[in-house]
Amino acid sequence: MTLATQPAPVIPAQAPPLVGMEQLVDRPRTDMDGLHPLMREAARRLLEKCKAEGFPFDAFETYRSPQRQEWLYAQGRSRSGGIITYAKAWESYHQYGLGVDFVLRPAGKWSWDTKGENGRMWRRMQEIGFVGCFGVEEFGVFLEIQPESLRVLR
Repeated sequence: MTLATQPAPVIPAQAPPLVGMEQLVDRPRTDMDGLHPLMREAARRLLEKCKAEGFPFDAFETYRSPQRQEWLYAQGRSRSGGIITYAKAWESYHQYGLGVDFVLRPAGKWSWDTKGENGRMWRRMQEIGFVGCFGVEEFGVFLEIQPESLRVLR
């Protein structure tokens, strides 16, 4: 069957109802499907290496829609809570499939604690990522550790 002979797509008589904005944006996306293939592979390698060393890191947020980025940016400005990002929509690598926030997840609970043993794990995760997964030779990027996550920057 050629393109010219394929049947036209079926369009529903009525579009599905729109979901409220906050329902679409209030949860982080944790799957790796929305990441650029090279970033996806590097992120998987990082998580595998951390797991091999007994560090319970996981991807807290991967791809982020521009709507979610604006929703996060509004926190501490036009929405209650503390400021959690300085990046507006399209100013974050998350919108391009190039950003992943890695966070400790011991016993299935997210933890941004950087004290004591946890601090050692955060520092080691940064070393693993820089040397073995996101190296300058490989991506032309560098890593910066922040208390809440590992950020991939230009």
